[in-house]
Amino acid sequence: MKKIVLLVITSILLIASVILIVMGFNLDYTVKEKDEPVTGADVSKFNIIGKWYTVYDMSNFEYEFKEDGTYVVTDLDGYRDDSLGNYTLNKTDGSLILSEKQQYKDRVEYDDYDYVVEEVDSDVFKVCYDEDDCIYFYKNKDERRPYDSKCLEPDKDGYCINDGVLVSYIGNDEEITIPSSVHIIGSNAFAGDFNRGINTNKVTIPGTVKEIEDSAFAYTRVNVVVFEEGVEYVGGNLFMDTCIQEVYFPKSLTSGAYSMFNPEERCGSIDIHLYKNSYIHNILKDDEPYYDEVNLIYR
Repeated sequence: MKKIVLLVITSILLIASVILIVMGFNLDYTVKEKDEPVTGADVSKFNIIGKWYTVYDMSNFEYEFKEDGTYVVTDLDGYRDDSLGNYTLNKTDGSLILSEKQQYKDRVEYDDYDYVVEEVDSDVFKVCYDEDDCIYFYKNKDERRPYDSKCLEPDKDGYCINDGVLVSYIGNDEEITIPSSVHIIGSNAFAGDFNRGINTNKVTIPGTVKEIEDSAFAYTRVNVVVFEEGVEYVGGNLFMDTCIQEVYFPKSLTSGAYSMFNPEERCGSIDIHLYKNSYIHNILKDDEPYYDEVNLIYR
């Protein structure tokens, strides 16, 4: 009997040993190092005091950083009231903390925004909250442009062009004509939600552009778009959630254009320049823009 008990115990121990050995191959015994602190650019000689200009959330802003550790934000587009807060620029790790403590000093809680200064010189500096949430600050108001994760290296005029595709426009001109090197205007290229084209009122699209992808002007600030002869296709929801005021269509446009005018709420009035019995004319008969007044002006 004792032999049987010893045999059972031995078998159990053997099986347990095998299980532990197998599990051991799957165990991670590596010692994980502590996360290194995130550090930014060298800001030891950087002077943040003064006025800086930036673009985000579809608006242009002026930030004035003062010597007493406070800052004032002015919405240059006039959509919001001035706001103020406290800031701390850490010379050791390149962090910039913007706090609403001054603005809401009577509140029990207020928001702090922790940025890391990634690039810096005397005329521009870049701060990032995370990989995709960054802001550029400029000394010269006319040079300001928004951060765009899809357009890290725009040309001097603010165009981001990749193999003939206009990925985005983040320049400051009020009226622009798309360069002849562009053959396709990409989706959301002028989308205000991405801070693109927010200072632009009129866009002329030459015939060298053959295709405009879906939602290219979604949420846009642009009010006038001119499609010249040669443009062949425009995507759906082209002017989604925007109250564009004037559009010129060519005869050459013969495909696409479904649900072009799709604002979130009914808009005021729009002037649509087009050719009678053209492709666009027939599209609009079945898909009337959601405006109080639609003026079809035959060319």
